[in-house]
Amino acid sequence: MTGYLKTTDHPSFKRYCKVLTLKADPELIRKYKDVHKPGNTWPEISKGILEVGIIDMELYLHGNTAFMI
Repeated sequence: MTGYLKTTDHPSFKRYCKVLTLKADPELIRKYKDVHKPGNTWPEISKGILEVGIIDMELYLHGNTAFMI
C-alpha cells in the first residue's frame, strides 16, 4: 500500500487538490514557506476554512510548485 489512511469522524467527505506554480524566486518562496508554517496563519483564515466545511488541509512544496490537498 502506498500513501496513508485518512481518518476522520465524518462519515463521508470530498477531497480537492490544487496545484500552484510559484514564481521561481528563492526569496519569495522562502516568504511563502514562512507565511504557511503551522501557527502562522491569521485566525480569520483558519476560521473561514472551517466555516466552509474544510476539515483538514495539507500543503506541500516541491521546487516552485505548491500542492494543496
